[in-house]
Amino acid sequence: MPDVQSFSAPSRADWVFENLREAIVSLDIEPGAAIVEADIARRFGVSTTPVREALQRLAKDGLVVLSRYRGATVLKLEARDVREIYQLREAVEPLAVRLAVPQLTEAEISSMASLLRDAEEALALGDWDKLSQCNRQFHDIFITRSGNKRLQQVLENLQEQNRIIALLTWRTHGHDVREQREHLAILEAVRARDGELAAERLRKHIVRFGEWALKDWQRDQSRSSPSEEVQR
Repeated sequence: MPDVQSFSAPSRADWVFENLREAIVSLDIEPGAAIVEADIARRFGVSTTPVREALQRLAKDGLVVLSRYRGATVLKLEARDVREIYQLREAVEPLAVRLAVPQLTEAEISSMASLLRDAEEALALGDWDKLSQCNRQFHDIFITRSGNKRLQQVLENLQEQNRIIALLTWRTHGHDVREQREHLAILEAVRARDGELAAERLRKHIVRFGEWALKDWQRDQSRSSPSEEVQR
């Protein structure tokens, strides 16, 4: 990791943003945890100014909640959030696949296959963080190669929140073995250059995992605050 002091002020803010975002989506900083600017500044060896800028950007991306009275806290997703995230992914992510498949190079398809092999190894080791990184990169290839910048912005934000959902679900309830098979089926369609089939398989994958995660989220939330869940 480069020395943050060697960066210019704007680059320093970017560096803090990237590292703080990774700490949040990898659950190094837990959902609902308070973020104290001075503590983060000491952790990263910077002043509070780039930390404040990073927190504002993270709030815009929906990963941090800023309150005038409570300060900054990491977003704590509720069942309603999980439902909305997967509804939106189902609606827009297959479009990224349809746009990307005709543009993918053989090298990129090989990279996707390599990522799935790495994911399988991570799964065997129970390395959820590595698994989440592999899955994120697999989906990112479609998002990046879609060529649609606005679509990319929407999906990149959803992917960060999806990584949190996946990690929390796996940590609490274990991994769903169907996920790897579904990713391999998507890759098979990509290799056949069938964008419609790849998109449909991805859509079903999103729906299936989303329903599974939401069911567990609702059950856990109901146990912790039954009156609140009834009101929803």
